[in-house]
Amino acid sequence: MSDRTKTIYWIVIFFTICSFIFGFGLSKVLTGGLVIDVDTAEMQKYDKIDKVACTSDSMGLTIDCEDRLYSQKVAKNHIFKIGSIYIYRENENKTTVHRLVGCIDNDCTQLIFKGDNNRVADPIINRNDVLYEVVMVEYR
Repeated sequence: MSDRTKTIYWIVIFFTICSFIFGFGLSKVLTGGLVIDVDTAEMQKYDKIDKVACTSDSMGLTIDCEDRLYSQKVAKNHIFKIGSIYIYRENENKTTVHRLVGCIDNDCTQLIFKGDNNRVADPIINRNDVLYEVVMVEYR
């Protein structure tokens, strides 16, 4: 192999690796859209969940199992925001972290959630079963 061919080979490898790293970082920002730039005093206002127990990859690149979530309890008068991530009780033994994709009615008494990496939405969830809104993700 000539020196010119070796140089081209290494340039291609270098740009491939850089593209992968840049693309992965950009995908974290674009898919999540969650705020990380908050000072310590602000972060102490929220409940902290150190690790997300993952049973699937339903949230894909938005949230990994090792990420730290900061959340806020959902009050009775909470105004649900489509596109936000919530933690809700699926049954007595299971809570889920998914994105709100729709409301059945204007008052959002019945909600539709879906994991970012899922093709199909979850079964309809009652407003009372939503526990927290994820307000920040600290990526690890």
